[in-house]
Formats: sequence, C-alpha cells, structure tokens
Amino acid sequence: MSMKPDAYMPFYGDDFFTAIEMLPDEVGLIYLRCIWHYWKHNHCKGFVHDDAALLKLCRNNQQAKDIIFQNGGPFFSQDEEFLWRQKRTDEIWEKVSSIYERNVLGGQMTAKKRWGIKPKMPSLIKPSK
Repeated sequence: MSMKPDAYMPFYGDDFFTAIEMLPDEVGLIYLRCIWHYWKHNHCKGFVHDDAALLKLCRNNQQAKDIIFQNGGPFFSQDEEFLWRQKRTDEIWEKVSSIYERNVLGGQMTAKKRWGIKPKMPSLIKPSK
C-alpha cells in the first residue's frame, strides 16, 4: 500500500538548517511550520496573498512574516498569479505525487489481474485533436 503524498514530507535537514542559519530560532521554527502547512494542508497549491492569513500562519509574528514571505526572497516567493510558492517544496511534491499515482495505478492493475479482469493499459500517448 502506498501512502498519500501528504502523509509525510521529505525533510532535507542540512539544506534547511543552512538556509535558516542566520535567522532567530523562532523564525526558523515558524518557517518550518509554514512549509509543513503548505505541504499537508495546501498540497503545494500556493498561499493566497492575504496579509491577515499569512500573519496568522506565522503565529502573529510580523518579523517572521516579513522574512518568510518576501518576494524574491529565499523562502516563499510570489508567482505570476501572486500566489506564495516554495519552489523546492513544489518540486518535491510533484515527484512524490507522481510516484504515488504510479503505485496506485500498479495496485489497481494487480487487483484486476487477481480477479480475472483484463486491465486496460493506460495510454501514454495523448490523442491529437
């Protein structure tokens, strides 16, 4: 059985602690909580630019919010749709989701085979219009 992508979040400790080395500990912890919320609850779809919501996410710590949600900064940056994104987390989410979908498809095909149902092979080629 394959776990859903939001059941766990890969953590690259060396990279994370290097990135927050010069930050106060409280800001680093808030940043980690923001990444976790982004992964677990938001599924890496981007945070809407809402100052009150972002401040609440940052435990009402204005300094942390200003550091973490700084456009063009190293933590969260806004995309062309003005959503706050975390680039590396987005890349990891995409990879983990792809593996999960592949495992689910494999499980479905195995179950159909076990029950004598001829599985349809998914088309890897998109039909042209």
